[in-house]
Amino acid sequence: MAQRITKINLDDLHPGQLQVSQERKRFNVLSCGRRWGKTHMTNYLIAEMVQYNMSRGLGEDMGYMSPTYKNLAPTWRNFVRTFKPIITYKSETDHIAEILHSFYVEFWSLDKPEAIRGRKYKRIIIDEAALIHALRIIFKLILLPTIGDLVGDAWFFSTPRGFNDFFHFYQLGQNPLFRHEWMSWIKPTSSNPYFPKDELETQRTLIEPAEFAQEWEGKFVAVGNSPFDIRHFKRATVFDDAVGEGNGILHNIRYWDIANSKDGDYTASSKLSVSNEPRFIISNPVRWKGLWGANYPYIKATMLAEPEVIHIIETEGVGGIAYQMMKMDEDLHSITIMPAGKLFTMQSKQERANLWAMELQNGRMTIIEQGNYRDVLEEIMIFPAGDHDDYVDGISGNFLGFIYFCGGYKKLLDSKKIHQHEEMGTGHSPRAYQKESIIEGLLDDFSM
Repeated sequence: MAQRITKINLDDLHPGQLQVSQERKRFNVLSCGRRWGKTHMTNYLIAEMVQYNMSRGLGEDMGYMSPTYKNLAPTWRNFVRTFKPIITYKSETDHIAEILHSFYVEFWSLDKPEAIRGRKYKRIIIDEAALIHALRIIFKLILLPTIGDLVGDAWFFSTPRGFNDFFHFYQLGQNPLFRHEWMSWIKPTSSNPYFPKDELETQRTLIEPAEFAQEWEGKFVAVGNSPFDIRHFKRATVFDDAVGEGNGILHNIRYWDIANSKDGDYTASSKLSVSNEPRFIISNPVRWKGLWGANYPYIKATMLAEPEVIHIIETEGVGGIAYQMMKMDEDLHSITIMPAGKLFTMQSKQERANLWAMELQNGRMTIIEQGNYRDVLEEIMIFPAGDHDDYVDGISGNFLGFIYFCGGYKKLLDSKKIHQHEEMGTGHSPRAYQKESIIEGLLDDFSM
């Protein structure tokens, strides 16, 4: 017997919501300002599922996901109130509702996502996506399989929070390579015709421009004193301008992040120069994709072009082989090549990046606008959410090299000791002196 469908009263979509509905693909990412109308859009998508199932005699479920139960509660209450005429069963404990004895709408908290495994959905809605920790992993390993059987669609809704996993999914919707299945939008609160314009202007006057851009315009920005806000970088087009008059370079360091893949990570590096001001200058970034052996000539040429630089080689995996080959290469005998031991990789990439985050935040880092510098800035801007972080990790390696091989901040503050050794005629060149400054605790298999 056909079910009698009771009419659900929903307001029409406003123009911004209508555009999203019309331009949708299978995977949809909506970054919007507050009070734009995510809740109404959610109700509209649920109503679509009702119509879809009842017109076809199907019973295909859908899922709604939120970061925590506290985030979930208001949407659940709104859903129950809106769809009460057609809810034939509901559990307030489990946040599950049956619609017209036909299909279920299940509400989930993603603070314990493993419980969702095994579900099968035609549609999922991920609300406040920017607040979900490890969103990329949860989506790939848990949520994406739930829509596989029914070839369902997915919706990501959120006000942004910097350049995290939500930003990663937004980028997929902007990438021409993925536009056949992914779509993304930035929708400001101003595109909601029902939100008072005077109130929006009041909000604009009360908060910082970056905060307004994030909260009310739905834009991806680094709010507040984010240490990885690339606006903190000083810029220079000429290296000498970055050093500044009356300053000198104490150390030049280049950490090599070695990769051995045609399609995966890059072999990447950038030079870190430390002045006595102090200032930390990033220059001459290079990177190549491909097997380690194919990249060796490029690495070698870079080393020979920078005889003043301490070159530090990642010694994990293929890097250990690379380090030994470089030490045996007669052409490189005059180049200072040092091993990066386990101390360089024992922490996470985010923890390593914190070594220089404060220097960036305090405005003591300069980047030379030459070569691939834009790629470096792009990686930093979206770290740790980007597909590649080779430059970022290379800068972290440079700072570790500054600390472990060059004496770090203590020697920077007491840099006259280097000149004293030279003046006393001890036979120690600056390079030899730097080698002697290796911290005994390195205990690396390849240490000298």
